[in-house]
Amino acid sequence: MAAWQQYAVQPPSSETVAVLKQEQKVADAVNALVQELGGLNRAFARLAVSLGINIPDPLWAGSLDSEAGRRLKWVYPTSAGDSEFLKRATLASTLIIEALKPKLLRKLLQSLDETLHQNNEDPPKTLGSRRLLERGTLVAVLMENLRPDMAEIPILVGRAEGEAAFIEDDLHVELEKLYKRVREEFAPLSFLYDLRVHGGLAHSPNMKEAAKAAKALGLPGSGWHGTHYLSLLSLLTGSISQISEHLKSGAC
Repeated sequence: MAAWQQYAVQPPSSETVAVLKQEQKVADAVNALVQELGGLNRAFARLAVSLGINIPDPLWAGSLDSEAGRRLKWVYPTSAGDSEFLKRATLASTLIIEALKPKLLRKLLQSLDETLHQNNEDPPKTLGSRRLLERGTLVAVLMENLRPDMAEIPILVGRAEGEAAFIEDDLHVELEKLYKRVREEFAPLSFLYDLRVHGGLAHSPNMKEAAKAAKALGLPGSGWHGTHYLSLLSLLTGSISQISEHLKSGAC
């Protein structure tokens, strides 16, 4: 006999059951994401060792016990509007991107070239966490696919990103494809940044720009619900997994 029958209470409504089921799914999805971030730490450490760099600290220093980690696992209300999705995306950005240690990424990149941690502007500016990780992943992808001499990597990075002198040859085409692949795999992380800028908690969201960012990732431009939140968590988990695989392969 079910508990509600034994105590002569009304059975839970279908909406309540749906929420309870979703709660477990949300928790599992957040746990899977954090597990992949732990894998990112191991992959980064492996790449650093292969380059002869001493980086004992973890790249990602976040935790499920952080405020962002706990709040991401909260039940997603079935009646929630778009603001809830924007809030969750901002919390995901806090959990993932803000918990990265840019100093460690800069140390790794500077071991290859003293300016590799900077962008391609004139004058150059120091890259932030997300772009540093993207640059580091591109380096690993180049190592994975081309096996170049270490001294050649900064030149290949410049050519891949389209900032070096244009040379039309087979290598240029291959570099363009590799960089495009990295950018596509980083799309979910770029989405977090875009939503943080256009739909963050600290100011009124720019819904037009937030919708544009969402559509670029294959999500609807509005009308976000719990299923879209779960899709976002899945995309982020996949992105981190792909990045880790590149870092590990580049270290081989």
